[in-house]
Amino acid sequence: MKKPARLKDIAASCGVSCATVSDVLNGKSLQKGIKAETQEKILKTAKLLRYQANSNARSIVTGKSNLIAALLPSVSNSFYGPIYDSFQSFLNDQGYSVMLFLSGLNQTLENKFIDKILALQAEGCLAVPCSSQKGKSSVGELKAYGVPTIFFDVVPPVQGADFFCFDNYQGAYAATKYLLELGRRNIVLFIRELEVKPYNKLDVDRMNGFSDACKNFDVLCGPDNFYMVGRKSCDTNDYFSLGYHCTAELLETKPETNAIICTNDEFALGAYKAAEKRNLKIPRDISIIGYGNRRFAEYMAPPLTTLHQNLKELGEILGQYLFEKIKSGKAESQGIKRAIPTPLIERESCAKWF
Repeated sequence: MKKPARLKDIAASCGVSCATVSDVLNGKSLQKGIKAETQEKILKTAKLLRYQANSNARSIVTGKSNLIAALLPSVSNSFYGPIYDSFQSFLNDQGYSVMLFLSGLNQTLENKFIDKILALQAEGCLAVPCSSQKGKSSVGELKAYGVPTIFFDVVPPVQGADFFCFDNYQGAYAATKYLLELGRRNIVLFIRELEVKPYNKLDVDRMNGFSDACKNFDVLCGPDNFYMVGRKSCDTNDYFSLGYHCTAELLETKPETNAIICTNDEFALGAYKAAEKRNLKIPRDISIIGYGNRRFAEYMAPPLTTLHQNLKELGEILGQYLFEKIKSGKAESQGIKRAIPTPLIERESCAKWF
């Protein structure tokens, strides 16, 4: 197996010292008074030998690794994947490499990855912590060691952290208001079990938006308006299947339901199937609103009314903010809290109650 070229290989080929080769490759030819022909010869030889600088050695000397860490639960779903792609693309354009760590919301893995991120001297980190509770996530270590860090989706157990998310309050309020204006009154909001998942702020914000919209319409709102999507309702983690089983269970126990707001668009697709099985017509008998505006939503039958989450925009915002944070030299969090609006996209899955 061919060994990678080293500085001394280039030096031997060009008949110069390793120090001269290093100066040329680091852009110090003019400063060191190296002749143009020598510089050209070294650069051509380096290209011919396919020389690659040792990034670990360089980071020790310069104190800069040009490495950004992204600590996420997953990128295999339609939510985190596009955000990560956009985040990575932005930072690649700024000259950074992005290393992905997938925790699967597993505490042990998260701890292991944070140690790795610190060992690699990452210049910044984007993180979705495993938990919002102190003592159940070690993301605070990043702040303690001065790594510029921003969080999104799950509120971190770190005081004064910079946190970004979609505006779940505004989205739920807009969806509920829209259904109430259509004359729908038996509305159910699907949420996750608050004590199980680390996404409790997301669901609490949605519940508050739903409740406030009902209040402004003088419509009573109580526990019957919220359906906890627990794993006891279904044996699968697949949102399509989860949407089907949970909606079927809801319509069995509360057949008066005439509108639902789903946790995401995949869940809504399952809800369509459950309504169809009970011979309910969408949107006449039951109106359905999704969350996310994924690419398939407009191709559903009928096309799905949903709340738009601009994943590409959020990825770019996260990348830009982290880049500026690193360049400012201020690792300390500013306590930024930013919620990205989720406008309602009206299609054909909602209609006036008759």
